[in-house]
Amino acid sequence: MVKQSTHDYQQWKKDVRKHYLDLDIKKSSVDNFMDYVSKRYDKHNRTYIPFRLMWYLYDKKNWVRKENQHYWVAFIGKTGGEGKTTLAENCMSFLDETFTPDRKALDYESLIKLIKSSVAKTDYPAIMLDEPENKLHPMSKKGRELRDILGKVRQLNLIIGACANSLSDLPPFVFHRLSAVFYLNNKHRFWTYDSTKDRPKHTILEDIKKGFTRQGHGIFLDKKILKRAFFKNQGFSKETIFDEGDYIKRKMKNLMGDIDKYIGLTPKKKEKDNRNKKIYERWKGSGLGGKFTQNQIAKYEGLTRVQINNICSEYGKIIKSKLSESI
Repeated sequence: MVKQSTHDYQQWKKDVRKHYLDLDIKKSSVDNFMDYVSKRYDKHNRTYIPFRLMWYLYDKKNWVRKENQHYWVAFIGKTGGEGKTTLAENCMSFLDETFTPDRKALDYESLIKLIKSSVAKTDYPAIMLDEPENKLHPMSKKGRELRDILGKVRQLNLIIGACANSLSDLPPFVFHRLSAVFYLNNKHRFWTYDSTKDRPKHTILEDIKKGFTRQGHGIFLDKKILKRAFFKNQGFSKETIFDEGDYIKRKMKNLMGDIDKYIGLTPKKKEKDNRNKKIYERWKGSGLGGKFTQNQIAKYEGLTRVQINNICSEYGKIIKSKLSESI
């Protein structure tokens, strides 16, 4: 029986060490694992993920190192609030001690930038995609470039954790790189599906994806699929080692930017609308400084008289439309 780390961390370490030694695992392997755990958690005097999950992730980290591999894993919920980000964050920080919330991308362009900056700082960097949006059309020039870049990143030995509410939210160029999927239910429990552990077929992720197109999240309740889970019905901490304040602000700013873009209030459009309003007011003489000719306004704004005429004409239509609506 392993004591909870939050009750007695030192005893927890002794219990975990004994657990693996009792399984006849080499003492040197257990010692190395416990040293790795100590480096992660001694400063916190507690742990944040189950010890069996730690062993699994430790094994994955060694696999990435020894086999020149990369480890991509998806954390899938349904409606939000299941703890995807919390579990993913705690797994990423265990896999890479340099990981911080600053290494969480909200879209794929940000991911590329984080990959470039992270590989310059450390080997085997862990990066998170938190409910990523692909704002680029996959067949656009930029979209094809993004797909090509992500198709070549294996050699960078990355550890990527992607959080999403649906498998369908992950584009093919991400799904095809996944080694594992963690499914979380609304009771804060998780199941892990890993292709390398799915003997003899090693097709569990493909089978889940096929089933997801027909059954949606119901595929994770399918008895045949449940039997193939590596971890089943596991609990985890609702806490994380990080202060999420700055990241939450960044995520909210990103959301507000998306809303503004959807309703046509992008910063550039706001700036352009304000400029057009001032131009119209100068021409009509309703602004500060009196009335100006279109030639004078064009010279001041660095535009042609034709452009100024078009702006005044279009903005005049907007004014008339608003007046008619108010009557």
